[in-house]
Amino acid sequence: MLQADLRQHGIAKSRRWKLGQHPDTRVREARLVMQRVHVEDLTGFVLDGPEDWTVLKLPAIGLVRERIPIDHERLHDRMPGEVLWPQREPQHVLDLYRLQLGSDIFSAQFQQEPMPPEGA
Repeated sequence: MLQADLRQHGIAKSRRWKLGQHPDTRVREARLVMQRVHVEDLTGFVLDGPEDWTVLKLPAIGLVRERIPIDHERLHDRMPGEVLWPQREPQHVLDLYRLQLGSDIFSAQFQQEPMPPEGA
């Protein structure tokens, strides 16, 4: 586990240099689309940085009541406990994933809420 943490730290340091020194000064926006896997993954790294980011987080199971923008004029009201795509992954399948993976991995990969390592 320590090796993985050290590799992650090295990756984060190299990302800091790359994100802060983009050669094209005309670049005004960036989009990052990814599944969360760790508190120090690329998403965690950029969210902890000095820039302001707009975040669209879509957990497999709704955590809070929220209004999700669909386009410039429409919103989707999502309720706590609502499954994101029940035709693809119904609640009973997500419950099985949580049992198989454990709550930490499920929280990161399906809920987009990674947990810090134990003892951190």
